[in-house]
Amino acid sequence: MEQKTKATIIIPTVGRPCLLQTLQSLAQNPDFQQVEVIVVGEIHDAAVAGALQDLQAAKGHIRHLPLSFSAGDSSAKKNAGWRAAATEVVAFLDDDVIVPPGWITAMTAAFSDPAVSLASGPARPPENITRISDP
Repeated sequence: MEQKTKATIIIPTVGRPCLLQTLQSLAQNPDFQQVEVIVVGEIHDAAVAGALQDLQAAKGHIRHLPLSFSAGDSSAKKNAGWRAAATEVVAFLDDDVIVPPGWITAMTAAFSDPAVSLASGPARPPENITRISDP
């Protein structure tokens, strides 16, 4: 019996290599087969584009919309992804995050209550990036 898709995860991107780490972290979640992932943005780096195609072939559930916009690029990509989503529950991720194991389960759990229409969680940047506030 095929599992029902619980949610769509939209990832706006400019095709940075860190996108691949984000997708790998999602694919390692136990509930990955119950979500669809839509990557929105052009990817000009041939290595990143090839690795994305490999992930699509190996893991499934990942779509790529190669779009760019002259204004409001990130917002427009999020809107394009949302419009293409096949589910009512939609999550937005940046292309430079690594989600922990169990994130998909935790993210979708709140929506089992029909009174819930929006949920948000803490944002934790990866340890290996320099933040604006760092000296």
